[in-house]
Amino acid sequence: MAPKRLEKKEFLEVLDRTKLVAIDLVVKDPNERILVGFRVNEPAKGTWFVPGGRIMKDETLEEAFERISEEEIGIKHSISEARLLGPFSHDYENNFYLEPGITTQYIVLAFELRLNNDNKPKNKNQHSAFEWISLEEVDSSKSNIASNIHPNSLAYFRIISQK
Repeated sequence: MAPKRLEKKEFLEVLDRTKLVAIDLVVKDPNERILVGFRVNEPAKGTWFVPGGRIMKDETLEEAFERISEEEIGIKHSISEARLLGPFSHDYENNFYLEPGITTQYIVLAFELRLNNDNKPKNKNQHSAFEWISLEEVDSSKSNIASNIHPNSLAYFRIISQK
């Protein structure tokens, strides 16, 4: 069964009443750098964020992982290739449509996915640019990218630096 997508009115009602469930991909290259994209959509527009997406109704976790990896980084990967980093809560004061008074809340399952190349994705539906960034660059906050990584994505860098 194909994943179900909601119309604007239905989606806003869901946002107003529930938390969403999503997958974030903490993609690492052979040099241990992490892929971040510059967000073009709310929430978190205008910040660097790891690729990810919502799990749709009637979609298994495995199917969602494959769809999200293909949509976000351009190559379909299996969940068996990844390592679960854990669940995270992401709360935003706004929503995709910037409808007043409706916040966005997610429960996010973060997965580490290692690639054997450092090719940047070409798909730019959610991100206007992609960059690889090292833990050292994030810790030093000397680059423009590091200083503008969204706090929800920074949590993944902290988790990975502890392992």
